[in-house]
Amino acid sequence: MSWFKKSFGVAVVLGATATFGCSGTNQLVGSDGLTVNGGNSGGGGSGGGGSGSKPGGAAAAAEPNYQLLQMVSSSSPDDERPYLCMPMALPVDTTGNADCYVLRATQSADCNCAAAGLSPTSEERARLARLQAKLDYPCDTPDSGACTDLCVCEVDRAVGTSLQQCQTESEPDESTTGWCYVSAAGGDAQSALVESCPSVQPQRLRFFGPVTEEKKVRSQVGTDPVLYLGCPFPKPVAPVGDPCISDEEYWPNFAGYSVNEVNINDHASMCESNVCIQNHFQGRASCPYGQAEGGGDCLVAGGYDSVTVPVAPQLRARRADRASICSCQCAGPGPGPYCTCSESMQCEHLVDVGDGDDRLAGSYCIPKFTQYDPQGDATPCSGRECGGSHKYD
Repeated sequence: MSWFKKSFGVAVVLGATATFGCSGTNQLVGSDGLTVNGGNSGGGGSGGGGSGSKPGGAAAAAEPNYQLLQMVSSSSPDDERPYLCMPMALPVDTTGNADCYVLRATQSADCNCAAAGLSPTSEERARLARLQAKLDYPCDTPDSGACTDLCVCEVDRAVGTSLQQCQTESEPDESTTGWCYVSAAGGDAQSALVESCPSVQPQRLRFFGPVTEEKKVRSQVGTDPVLYLGCPFPKPVAPVGDPCISDEEYWPNFAGYSVNEVNINDHASMCESNVCIQNHFQGRASCPYGQAEGGGDCLVAGGYDSVTVPVAPQLRARRADRASICSCQCAGPGPGPYCTCSESMQCEHLVDVGDGDDRLAGSYCIPKFTQYDPQGDATPCSGRECGGSHKYD
């Protein structure tokens, strides 16, 4: 049995739309009359774009739609090669192999990606692997070298006869090299190759050749290698009531929202309803405790780049799971259609006609008893009372 450790979604902003983010027209006026910057950027707070502008800076990553997962084997030390069984099916290409890539990271004084079984990888993939290693805490420790010094190479895929034998033979001949993906959905031959996997994990990766002479896949970087799998895993779509992240949080110089704002994002791809709202929400959903100038505590949503501006902490009474959520329009001045809020939610008027885009005027489903009170608790999140340091990655 094996598993993957720590998944990070990687997003890139393309034009005005984030691949995994909430995007679209934002309305920045609350029904309580607390008016802030207008426009369609959603950039409130001390660092918002305002007046329809987008925050500047580079996109979060150059590998849109990909997640990088560390592969950890729990196979017996006596196993000749680890069984990398996994709970999710992988996308496949025209050859039947996984439409993914595998990276190998290790501390090495002689970084040689021309060695047998390895190939050089792109600078961006190497950078993401080093940053993922840093987030997983297996490097930059007294017992290991610096994460920035990791040697990152791409592990060769099985092709031709090697691929055919890897996907059909329990014991391929010695000339078989590279890695391949097999699953119960791949036919009888592949089904036989996943019989050793748990019934809930009917797919695995197989490795042959020089790379697997190391026999084990460790969970810590040192003299032992770590393997990372990069695949275009789909981002889960959140139902109404679940937290969501606006596209601004994928930019490093977005300082977050102000509690005096209401933002309606009506093309939110991560929400089933396509609507993501920030209802008098402060800061960033992806960084509950914010950061001071030059703090480096906040990362862009779903990525590794540091936020470059100060960010206010969320308010304890208006955390992201209450005030930055997937929602739907439950009432309004137009003909609809309008949704019906669940028993755990209430229909609350948030946007008036004439405040901007009248399509967005009306009421939205919010969690019960979370309507905004300007005189309410304004205590900022601190310690661990609002969860982990990096939320909703």
